Amino acid sequence: MNRKRINRWTAVSGHPSETQLRSISLSDYKSVLNIRVKGEGEQPIPPTREEVMAKNLGLVYRLLELSGVTLTEGDIERFRSAVADLPRPILIHGSNQETLEAIAVIDAGIEAGWSGDQAIERAGAIGVAWESPSIRDLVKSGVDRYLS
Repeated sequence: MNRKRINRWTAVSGHPSETQLRSISLSDYKSVLNIRVKGEGEQPIPPTREEVMAKNLGLVYRLLELSGVTLTEGDIERFRSAVADLPRPILIHGSNQETLEAIAVIDAGIEAGWSGDQAIERAGAIGVAWESPSIRDLVKSGVDRYLS
């Protein structure tokens, strides 16, 4: 599992194994957000088992299902609602790294009061580089929409 820290409160990764989830609980993470895309295949730990395991390890667990691989404004709103009351730091995991990074950078940008351009620039500074111009445009507009 390759973790990428977006800011001091949020990191993203692929789906963890049971061993990795135990390791997460021993680090500074307080919450786990499992992002699944409709129709996504199996993951190393089924969501119901992961929820029980996370709670037993002292982590707050939440599952968020997105409508598809392409993020929508509704997905961004659901994400922001899902993380609003989670104790931080949060590990956000899922199968599509690009989607996870985009949604986490949008959230970080809104929280920090960045412009869309600043969010793209800061994402690049931590090694996030989206190949798709549509993802960059979505991140920029997703952040800018909250500043207006």
